[in-house]
Amino acid sequence: MASQLSLKLRRQSTQVLCRLPPQRYNNLPSLSDGVYVCGVNPFLSQTTTTLMQHHKCKLIQTPFPISPDGKRVWIEKNCSIFGIKTQGLEEK
Repeated sequence: MASQLSLKLRRQSTQVLCRLPPQRYNNLPSLSDGVYVCGVNPFLSQTTTTLMQHHKCKLIQTPFPISPDGKRVWIEKNCSIFGIKTQGLEEK
Protein backbone atom coordinates (compact mmCIF):
# COMPACT_ATOMS: atom_id res chain seq x y z
CA MET A 1 0.00 0.00 0.00
CA ALA A 2 2.85 2.43 0.77
CA SER A 3 4.24 2.06 -2.77
CA GLN A 4 0.81 2.78 -4.25
CA LEU A 5 0.39 5.90 -2.09
CA SER A 6 3.90 7.13 -2.96
CA LEU A 7 3.05 6.78 -6.65
CA LYS A 8 -0.20 8.71 -6.18
CA LEU A 9 1.67 11.50 -4.37
CA ARG A 10 4.26 11.70 -7.17
CA ARG A 11 1.37 12.12 -9.64
CA GLN A 12 0.37 15.18 -7.59
CA SER A 13 3.93 16.62 -7.91
CA THR A 14 4.69 15.84 -4.26
CA GLN A 15 8.11 14.37 -3.63
CA VAL A 16 8.35 11.38 -1.31
CA LEU A 17 11.92 11.09 -0.12
CA CYS A 18 11.61 7.78 1.67
CA ARG A 19 9.35 5.35 3.41
CA LEU A 20 9.99 3.89 6.82
CA PRO A 21 11.04 1.26 7.36
CA PRO A 22 13.16 1.19 4.20
CA GLN A 23 13.58 -2.03 2.26
CA ARG A 24 17.27 -2.00 3.19
CA TYR A 25 18.60 -0.89 6.56
CA ASN A 26 21.48 1.04 5.00
CA ASN A 27 18.94 3.23 3.16
CA LEU A 28 17.80 5.04 6.32
CA PRO A 29 17.18 8.72 5.57
CA SER A 30 18.62 11.73 7.33
CA LEU A 31 15.87 12.98 9.63
CA SER A 32 15.83 16.40 11.26
CA ASP A 33 13.76 19.46 12.02
CA GLY A 34 11.71 20.42 8.99
CA VAL A 35 11.20 16.87 7.74
CA TYR A 36 7.54 15.85 7.50
CA VAL A 37 6.32 12.38 8.42
CA CYS A 38 2.92 10.86 7.76
CA GLY A 39 1.65 7.51 8.94
CA VAL A 40 0.29 4.91 6.57
CA ASN A 41 -0.29 2.13 9.09
CA PRO A 42 -1.66 2.43 12.64
CA PHE A 43 1.08 0.18 14.04
CA LEU A 44 3.69 2.87 13.27
CA SER A 45 2.38 5.34 15.85
CA GLN A 46 5.29 4.69 18.23
CA THR A 47 7.76 5.18 15.38
CA THR A 48 6.09 8.48 14.49
CA THR A 49 6.23 9.63 18.11
CA THR A 50 9.94 8.79 18.29
CA LEU A 51 10.66 10.69 15.07
CA MET A 52 8.88 13.74 16.42
CA GLN A 53 10.53 13.66 19.85
CA HIS A 54 14.08 12.69 18.96
CA HIS A 55 14.49 14.06 15.43
CA LYS A 56 12.06 17.02 15.64
CA CYS A 57 10.18 15.84 12.53
CA LYS A 58 6.79 17.38 11.83
CA LEU A 59 3.71 15.17 11.74
CA ILE A 60 1.15 15.46 8.97
CA GLN A 61 -2.03 14.56 10.81
CA THR A 62 -4.47 12.72 8.61
CA PRO A 63 -6.64 9.61 8.89
CA PHE A 64 -5.02 6.37 7.84
CA PRO A 65 -5.63 5.60 4.14
CA ILE A 66 -7.81 2.55 4.70
CA SER A 67 -10.65 2.96 2.16
CA PRO A 68 -10.73 4.65 -1.26
CA ASP A 69 -12.15 7.78 0.39
CA GLY A 70 -9.51 7.53 3.13
CA LYS A 71 -6.77 7.38 0.52
CA ARG A 72 -8.16 10.46 -1.20
CA VAL A 73 -8.29 12.41 2.09
CA TRP A 74 -4.76 11.20 2.96
CA ILE A 75 -3.38 12.42 -0.38
CA GLU A 76 -5.27 15.74 -0.19
CA LYS A 77 -3.93 16.44 3.32
CA ASN A 78 -0.34 15.61 2.35
CA CYS A 79 -0.56 17.87 -0.70
CA SER A 80 -2.17 20.73 1.25
CA ILE A 81 0.85 20.90 3.58
CA PHE A 82 3.00 21.89 0.60
CA GLY A 83 0.41 24.12 -1.06
CA ILE A 84 -0.27 21.67 -3.90
CA LYS A 85 -3.78 21.55 -5.34
CA THR A 86 -4.74 17.95 -6.05
CA GLN A 87 -5.93 16.85 -9.46
CA GLY A 88 -7.65 13.71 -10.70
CA LEU A 89 -8.79 12.39 -7.34
CA GLU A 90 -12.32 11.39 -8.14
CA GLU A 91 -14.47 10.22 -5.28
CA LYS A 92 -15.03 6.48 -5.32
